[in-house]
Amino acid sequence: MVDYEPRFHFCVPPGGPKKQSESLGSILFGDRIFSSALSLKMLENSTCNVLCTTSVPAAVDGVSDGQFINEKIAESYSMNWLIDGLPAARIHIDPQSGEQFYSVGFELGILDNDGTPHLHTHYDIVVEYHVQTDAFERL
Repeated sequence: MVDYEPRFHFCVPPGGPKKQSESLGSILFGDRIFSSALSLKMLENSTCNVLCTTSVPAAVDGVSDGQFINEKIAESYSMNWLIDGLPAARIHIDPQSGEQFYSVGFELGILDNDGTPHLHTHYDIVVEYHVQTDAFERL
């Protein structure tokens, strides 16, 4: 399972990740979808949830998982999440126009001005939705 590459030390769901069925579009793009340790519930605010506590171990036999992660950050590796089958996106600001736009996926980390990689370990997730009440009244 590439998505749960052990060198990333991602939190895994209890019982391990379970393969999820893909749509035709996902199959054509080569997506592999697995369950997550993260659980979201509609209309339920939840803050400061700890999924797991894990650390990246020191190098073993000259091979470092930290080096692997830093290389992926430098290569702009990103993760794509699905929430109820829809892609999760991140808000970006266009540097030229200053306008906000959504971009699918989340960067694994960033490089600072000195080129030092920093792994993202915390995420603020906001799920926005719209309920059209008159549609239910017509049924």
